[in-house]
Amino acid sequence: MTQNILMLSTTVWESPWWFRRQHFARCLARNGWRVLYVNPQQSMARVFLGGGLAALRAAENRSRIYSADGLSNLRIVRPPLATPYFVRSAPGSVLNRLLLRRYLRRVASREFGGEDYTQVFYNPCDVRVVDPQLPSIYDIVDKFDAYPEYEHMQSYVNGCHRRACALSRAMVVTAPSLIPEGWASKCSVISNGVDLPLFRDAKARPCPADLAGIPAPRAVYAGALLEWFDYDLLGKVARLLPNAHFVVIGFPEFKAEGMPANVHYLGRKRQDELPAYYGHCQAGIIPFRVNPLTVHVNPLKFYEYLAADIPCVSSPMHPIESFVERGVLALSDNPESFAGALLDHWKEADKAGAREARAQIANEHDWAQLALQFMKVLQSSGGHS
Repeated sequence: MTQNILMLSTTVWESPWWFRRQHFARCLARNGWRVLYVNPQQSMARVFLGGGLAALRAAENRSRIYSADGLSNLRIVRPPLATPYFVRSAPGSVLNRLLLRRYLRRVASREFGGEDYTQVFYNPCDVRVVDPQLPSIYDIVDKFDAYPEYEHMQSYVNGCHRRACALSRAMVVTAPSLIPEGWASKCSVISNGVDLPLFRDAKARPCPADLAGIPAPRAVYAGALLEWFDYDLLGKVARLLPNAHFVVIGFPEFKAEGMPANVHYLGRKRQDELPAYYGHCQAGIIPFRVNPLTVHVNPLKFYEYLAADIPCVSSPMHPIESFVERGVLALSDNPESFAGALLDHWKEADKAGAREARAQIANEHDWAQLALQFMKVLQSSGGHS
């Protein structure tokens, strides 16, 4: 029996950083499903402003459908540039949504041989694009109405979210705190996870040259340096621990002004480079501002740290707070307790019980295992033809 999935992603397949969407798509394809992974649509206006007519004509900006990962049943869809509005989520982009929906129907009909398919989407605004006559799965990974870029369109996003909850055959959330009120019966909790084969040999990798000259103990952060990153917290913790060194890997550029000398920014790294950095640090940190967005985050880097066999100290987040009891994580919202937790973890990190707990949690959160749970949701929700 053929199983067909059209996945409306919020991350381009070619991104050097992989998230839940890419991992689930690849795992589904490896298990025999036919998957159309739809890259987020680009803005014609933005492409033109960035490079003029030459950019609009460039091959990398033209619509395309191609196989990935050596799997003929995993096809990547690059939609046409958005016309005339630059994102399909904007309230006024009615024409663009209609054009994109028609384009996806045509592509899916051809790629799936006219068979029905299940739609998976992540951005609540994409409920305006999916075919309401076909089953849909709404995979909720963040509290979207708390994103700063949606501040000017809160009512629209919330309306899309309510419509997505009502339309979807089933919903998946990364943590119980994200279950929409009144829709618990539709929801399955499937955590975020880790590419275990990539990270589990981290300590066996050679120490990167730009890390080797930084003295231990080292605490590492890798990820986005956007509105939620707490520079103030990091700076205060670093001053409280002058003999420790704090390694920051991320994008866009790190705001180093006013940071103590024991904070080191090493720039942007590909995901496949991260294990070597983690493996030669003694702890992973997640210093985020505490707000309605961050407290609901189920951070991939937490599971990556554990897979690399290092403990974690983080700002408070509901989805991972249960791991505090297992001795692999400390949560803190102030510099003093954050610094104290790092010192405690460094003392306990090499004890057998701590290492076993990290390995067990990482194994439980391997993407291949989580994808099997996702497949069960798809199958029970009519995710096959």
